[in-house]
Amino acid sequence: MCDNSRECQAARHHGFATKPRFRIEVPEGDSVRPPGSALDRLGIRAGMRVALVGVGDETVAGLAREATQNVTSMLPREPVDVVIYQVDGVFALRRISELMSAVRRTGVLWVLWPRDESGIGQAHVRRAGLDAGLVDVMAASLSDRLSGLKFVYRLKDR
Repeated sequence: MCDNSRECQAARHHGFATKPRFRIEVPEGDSVRPPGSALDRLGIRAGMRVALVGVGDETVAGLAREATQNVTSMLPREPVDVVIYQVDGVFALRRISELMSAVRRTGVLWVLWPRDESGIGQAHVRRAGLDAGLVDVMAASLSDRLSGLKFVYRLKDR
């Protein structure tokens, strides 16, 4: 907003707008999330089927439940859209190929690991996913203590 100072007068003289031309109004009751929130990074939308395997972090579990009603805490018999798998050590990474078989060909596997001194890092998780024939497409911080890698099938395998 212009306060009639010399800069504002000069801007008006040169044809620059000094007032906003439009205003974005959000209807009351609409929830607005900031772009790039953890829920956006997970990519879970209403109607998707999600399996939480070993997820002990209530922040991530709560985000999944907030996005869709179809959330289970074990592997279902039919393929799901998203599997979120939390590991606590390197040996738990052996289950990645088994878990990916529970994901639709166009689905996603998130592998989460704690950022503390657990002896596991992004390089370990990425290598395990690549060895299982997957491609990592995103790395993200999903809570204050968990990081994650998002894996999908290669295009030729879909």
